[in-house]
Amino acid sequence: MGRGVGRSHAPSEENGTSPESLTDLAYIKLEELIVRLDLARNCRFGANALPSALASATPIREALAALARERLVRILPQRGVIVSDIDVRKSIC
Repeated sequence: MGRGVGRSHAPSEENGTSPESLTDLAYIKLEELIVRLDLARNCRFGANALPSALASATPIREALAALARERLVRILPQRGVIVSDIDVRKSIC
């Protein structure tokens, strides 16, 4: 899929590798929050509203940019981020 971040660097049960960077970790956590609907669809938030335990500002911004390329979020400059209205069932198939 050409993400550069995310599943291509996600922990693999096959080879036991772990994420390589804080951006990868932030991407995995944010993707999980979106898929589990912990971040509701059409929810608008700022990157600074995310828990600092997730990662610092730069890895979060980079992870959000990767999620935007995946169309899981939309970045609205100067206004925040909106979680896309996705159908998880379609994403799985």
